Amino acid sequence: MRLNSSQVNGLWWMRRGCSTKTPPSPFSASLTRRARVSLWWVTGLNSRPWDAAVDAGFARLRIRDLIDPRLVNAQMRRERWILRTRGVGYYDAGGSLYFRRGDILVDIQRPPAAVPPRLKPLDLFTGAREQVVHALLQYRHEWLSGAELALKANTSAFTVSRTLGELERLEWLESEGDGRLAKKRLSQPGRLLDAWAKDWVARKEARSRWYLFAQTPRRLPAQLKRLLSEAGETDWSLTGAYAGDQYTPLLTSVDTLEMIVPPGQAQRFASALGAKRAESGSNLNLIERSGASELYRHDGPEDSAPLASPFIVYLDLLKEDRGRNKELAHQLRTDQLKLQE
Repeated sequence: MRLNSSQVNGLWWMRRGCSTKTPPSPFSASLTRRARVSLWWVTGLNSRPWDAAVDAGFARLRIRDLIDPRLVNAQMRRERWILRTRGVGYYDAGGSLYFRRGDILVDIQRPPAAVPPRLKPLDLFTGAREQVVHALLQYRHEWLSGAELALKANTSAFTVSRTLGELERLEWLESEGDGRLAKKRLSQPGRLLDAWAKDWVARKEARSRWYLFAQTPRRLPAQLKRLLSEAGETDWSLTGAYAGDQYTPLLTSVDTLEMIVPPGQAQRFASALGAKRAESGSNLNLIERSGASELYRHDGPEDSAPLASPFIVYLDLLKEDRGRNKELAHQLRTDQLKLQE
């Protein structure tokens, strides 16, 4: 006798000692990985569990789940074929069900369920998401709502939500409150900064070398500020060794300045400064960037040049591994950022 899907209601389904004559369609609720389910069949004479031997050869199959020794979760076509030849019943996530007992055969074949693509880790260090990372580090001691974080990161609530979701997956975030009142704070700021540094050091960016006459290297930062103020340029900041030494003094002198300017604007800034291209003997490097590098600049005294945030300076010191940059980066992280390595 062969049963189709409409006739399976005549079977008894046993789950944790309870029975029902109406199996859910397509067997998803009763045939789950979490519940131990036995399929019973009913005749006019008796009802007992259907039993079939499963020999040692099945241990070599890629079987995802074994609900009991008689009904196997088999997702692959070859698995199902082998199970059929061995007389062992099976089901799959698409609703297919097969088992045989004497002259009773249940054989429901449905297209296999689509397997969702494996979710890839979200890249935290690109575009606006990197701004959220910067904001979380900058305000690492504060509990922030999604709306507050969006304002501080100068980005959308959607971007904040996606970034926070990835950080929660990594278990680098702690929460307080529920719903719209929920607030977040970094629980692993050091690990987030390390991950950011790894990505930062590996990336490529537009850099150009220039020479600008100055009486002494010490006067160059003030000269930059004066010339760019006269030209009406405000969207820039210094990073690298000079900025690091301003935050946490260590070096006796800095001969070359690292300056962040908007993408595609290096030539315009160089013209405003009267700087000339110089592949050798340069004293000014222009780095074209936007996004996270623009956040939390430090203006300092009136006669001093603006500095990039301490986090950006730290990352740039690691990226430009020359001289005493690594030593300065370590001191900046310890004294200014107050994060252990």
